[in-house]
Amino acid sequence: MLVIITRYVRPEGRGKAFGLVGSLVAMGEGIGPAIGGMIVHHIHWSFLFLLPMAVLMSIPFFLRNMPAEAAAKANLDIIGIGLLTISIVMFAVYISLYHVFYLAAGIFCLIGAAVHTRYAEHPFIDRSLIKNRRYIGVVLAGCIVLGSIAGIVSVVPYMMRVLFSLNADIIGSGIMLPGSVGVIFFGVAGGALTDRFGSRFVFTLGWLLILATMAAAAQFGDRTPWVMTMMLVFIFGGLSFVKTAISNSTAESLEEEAAGAGMGMLNFACFLSEGIGVAFAGGLMAVRGFGYSALPAMDNAESAVFSRSFAIFTVFVLVGGLLYLWTCKRKKS
Repeated sequence: MLVIITRYVRPEGRGKAFGLVGSLVAMGEGIGPAIGGMIVHHIHWSFLFLLPMAVLMSIPFFLRNMPAEAAAKANLDIIGIGLLTISIVMFAVYISLYHVFYLAAGIFCLIGAAVHTRYAEHPFIDRSLIKNRRYIGVVLAGCIVLGSIAGIVSVVPYMMRVLFSLNADIIGSGIMLPGSVGVIFFGVAGGALTDRFGSRFVFTLGWLLILATMAAAAQFGDRTPWVMTMMLVFIFGGLSFVKTAISNSTAESLEEEAAGAGMGMLNFACFLSEGIGVAFAGGLMAVRGFGYSALPAMDNAESAVFSRSFAIFTVFVLVGGLLYLWTCKRKKS
């Protein structure tokens, strides 16, 4: 969808388009756990694997409405894709198990992918994108922030289960769903604000909203489950603002001929970072000897692991936001 907007929507209207798509994606990330919780509670967890098949219903729509484009004549970079895929898998396994072998294997394959990209005739990652410092900075910042939010959101169901003994149905529909529904308002508002005031302004609003909400959640999140319900409304709202700004900033940093590859790589990188964030969150909660409370409000044994996770992801969100603001001060390269 990001590629479609970049190619077929005029620059003055992209903010609204990115905002709408970003809000729908964020809403889906919240509605998914709600639906999944109901299925697990009332039917069986195995039926969760049938849900992605609903995507097949969209294929006739795209075939009928998407404009025909001439395909580029280039060989598929199997070697580059393979090395990059293996490195990603190794890093994901490492942040779950913390075994040095997987880290070393991931680094080795990543170096191999970098060397291959430098000399391949048609590399999987376009070399012109790597040279675009503004593009790289915005994408990296977006990955850090979005991956951190995904990690935080993935911690919430475990937190609700451990601290309040809630079942999957209540967690999905009562805790996660309100935030995902409210994100529609933030998405539409974020798109309009982007077109009027620019991506940097909207990103800053969303970033500060996320940081303030996470700080509040760290202090009051273990008091009652409904506090976290309200916190998630603002976290998903800030996420919608951030996604809109990241998408628009990335599109602005690309030349027209690189729009397809650039936005496609952004989409790939952001979804990948969200998966890594979830894996990292799971790894944090499994680490032994690191269960002290990083925040005074969560100082008992059960709350400590969630305190630690909130603190670490808050630092990541802070770093990602600062990287974005620093990158967007630079002139387009």
